[in-house]
Amino acid sequence: MDPSENAYIVGSTNSTGLAGEDTGPAGGTDAFITKINPDGTNQEYFAYIGGSGFDEATGVAVTDDGVAYVTGTTESRGLATPGAAQSQIFGNGSDVFVAKVNEDAEEEYFTYVGGSLEEVAGGIALDRDENPYITGITQSTDFPTTPGAFQEEYQGGEFDAFVSKIVERPESQGGGTRLGYSTFIGGSGNEGINFALPRPATGIAVDSTGSAYVVGTTSSQEDSDSPFPITENATQSEFGGGLSDVFVTKLNPSGTEALYSSYLGGDGNDAGFAIDLDRRGAAFITGQTASTNFTTTTGALQATDPIGISGETSVDGFASKIAFEGVSIIEDESGLELAEGGRVDRYSIVLNTQPEGTVTVAIAPDFQSLTNRSRVTFTRGNWNIPRFVTVAATNDGEVEGLHDSRIIHTAVSADPSYNNIAIADVIAQIADDDAGIDIMETAETLEVAEGGATDSFEVALRTLPSVPVTIAIASDEETNVAPTSLVFTPENGTTPQTVTVAAVDDEEREGTHQSTLTLTATSAEDENYDGFPIDPIIVEVTDNDVARVQVIRSQEDLTVVENGATDTFSLVLTSQPDGPVEVTIDTDENTTVDPATVTFTPNDFNEPQEITVTAVNERSSSDPHQHD
Repeated sequence: MDPSENAYIVGSTNSTGLAGEDTGPAGGTDAFITKINPDGTNQEYFAYIGGSGFDEATGVAVTDDGVAYVTGTTESRGLATPGAAQSQIFGNGSDVFVAKVNEDAEEEYFTYVGGSLEEVAGGIALDRDENPYITGITQSTDFPTTPGAFQEEYQGGEFDAFVSKIVERPESQGGGTRLGYSTFIGGSGNEGINFALPRPATGIAVDSTGSAYVVGTTSSQEDSDSPFPITENATQSEFGGGLSDVFVTKLNPSGTEALYSSYLGGDGNDAGFAIDLDRRGAAFITGQTASTNFTTTTGALQATDPIGISGETSVDGFASKIAFEGVSIIEDESGLELAEGGRVDRYSIVLNTQPEGTVTVAIAPDFQSLTNRSRVTFTRGNWNIPRFVTVAATNDGEVEGLHDSRIIHTAVSADPSYNNIAIADVIAQIADDDAGIDIMETAETLEVAEGGATDSFEVALRTLPSVPVTIAIASDEETNVAPTSLVFTPENGTTPQTVTVAAVDDEEREGTHQSTLTLTATSAEDENYDGFPIDPIIVEVTDNDVARVQVIRSQEDLTVVENGATDTFSLVLTSQPDGPVEVTIDTDENTTVDPATVTFTPNDFNEPQEITVTAVNERSSSDPHQHD
């Protein structure tokens, strides 16, 4: 789900027409992703992912901007995009894939991850830099791992679990993707095999420091030839029994070390399915258990097995929470937002667990910001009380536009669990007060008149740009502007340029009304001014359209002759009416008119209608005379 509460669903399908007419899987079964609006009434998009072989999506992670990262299992060849971390399937089996799908349902990249035998995908998660981490199970001894990884070599058994981090290369390095790190997690038994259900059971989450937390299933015991890796701080250091236990492993940000690794299980068959983290770094794990003595806590919702039968046929679900040593950085969801010479913001620091000794956290901002304290200290008595840090932007007088400041934290303690522990950096976004665009009007309000007065304003940059900046001026239907764009260069950027505003004489009765001018700044390379926000300009427009009936005649006086010449005149409205207007022409007894009534509509109000005047024959001689 994204911040707007759109839901994203992935899976596999052999149905056609789901993405529109004449669409369907490239092979028998394709993976898919679909986006559903917040109230579930509309499908925003549907996209197939796959080729000629079998394809299935098993996990999706979504950014705040609606970019979706999809993982799954594929047997299809030829799907990788240019520069992919792995461009082809190795061997004749299945590989895992990662696909990036933008907010318009367009695939931005696709990469395989796998070896010469079978891989099956599990879950996917993103770090704060939007790098995807995937997990699953593999049979391949040549599964791609990175130098120095936690487990570079296959450990044995039918399957090992794995964790791989995918990183996008910058365009300056040719683009595409690469492995940030990749490691096995396993022992001489089987990882990821759920003996109660035939499916891989691996989930993953990533905290703010970039540490990956993996949950899965293992039959590897601590006393085997290649034991499952268990750390000294494990919650459960010995295999519980049955055919499988859950495992929970936390890797350091570089994927080179297990900071925590533990069994979780009892005398029956246990399997881990999913994992998530709270803001304090605690892990919440779900799965299923057939153990009668699965570890529960005092006061738990269901502390004992309600059936009490160990084995594959009696399976319960479980939910467990594990608190890890760590230093939590807690910010508002929007992050820290600062302004030079203005807004300040704050965040808090707190320990996740009680330390064995004093823990001092040093706070080191870069030159872009200042903090109200350089360190905070926690003891065994106040470890769970958040300490607030106030941050202000450095007002440096440099034109930087919207920019970031990074605050680094370092822990020092006699407790080895906390000494030099990884702590998330804080990234503060800073609004610059140095760059700017000035709008200078001749008066408090711009005023123009239809068919009459114009007005003007001036535009200038506050600082010289590094490259040309174009400001486009767009008017609505009520006004015209000249010119419609201004170009400011590194040479003339601070020199005011004039824009003239004139009213459109539109024949509509509107009274005094307003027009809005929209200004947009663009620059190819100057980030300080590209997209710089400019408030719209409001223009007061005086209307010259008065509601009246205009008489049009070819000469000052009309002349008609009894039993002779006729004459004509025309009528027209001076402004558009809201509805039909009927005009009646009355005469005295000496003339007649044809027609005696004319009607104007909003569509033909400005089309003159001709009236013919005829003299009445009075059957008496008289000199020429006038009539109304």
